[in-house]
Amino acid sequence: MANYVGVDGCKSGWFAVWEGRSGLQSQIYPSIVDLWKEHKQATRILVDVPMGLKVSADRQIEQQVRKLLGPRRSSVFPVPCFAATYAKDYPSASAINRMQIGKGLSKQAWFITPKIRDVDHLLNQSSSARDVLGECHPELAFATFNLAPLTCSKKTTEGQNQRQALLDLCFDGAGFDATRTFIEKCLRHHRRSVLQIDDCMDALILLATAGNARRLDDRLEEGCGHIPIGMWVPDIPSYY
Repeated sequence: MANYVGVDGCKSGWFAVWEGRSGLQSQIYPSIVDLWKEHKQATRILVDVPMGLKVSADRQIEQQVRKLLGPRRSSVFPVPCFAATYAKDYPSASAINRMQIGKGLSKQAWFITPKIRDVDHLLNQSSSARDVLGECHPELAFATFNLAPLTCSKKTTEGQNQRQALLDLCFDGAGFDATRTFIEKCLRHHRRSVLQIDDCMDALILLATAGNARRLDDRLEEGCGHIPIGMWVPDIPSYY
């Protein structure tokens, strides 16, 4: 079983990567519960999704991450409040969010609410999942390894080359397949309508973080259901 797992949301579910006996392994799980059932013995599972939802206030962690990311701050989406996350449609969600925290909800934020709900359900049902699953933002992880925010979007060729160079450094000498080869294999196996190159890169940087991670802020917030709100980052010096 995997000790550490990096997970990014993709169009058909959750793309997970881990280090197995024969090299880097991956699988797409339809739900986070499916992933949890297979990896509940892991030491740490880092997921690119907000964990812990406020009732009537913004989460403070996003402000801290945006400040650290500087030119890449737009990659940090506003997190809907609890009631907006569980709304039946976008107009309702935006109206609820405006009523509860004083601002509407962007379409980008609404599009990720199914993923947020999926994880929130698990964390409310399983106290052991709270001890293993952690929130991690790929852009912040890349920036930490780079000692500075990246200059280009992950959707561009230049941005992907920047991220690939950092992945090469993170996994170099680990005795596993080169990440370039691994990503190519994943993309051959899945249609682009299911999995994109940035999904692979984001999951891999979360895996690299999971094995040597620390909390960004020890003063944890708390969301509905007493779910802790915190952010895991690579435990390396000099960036903060």
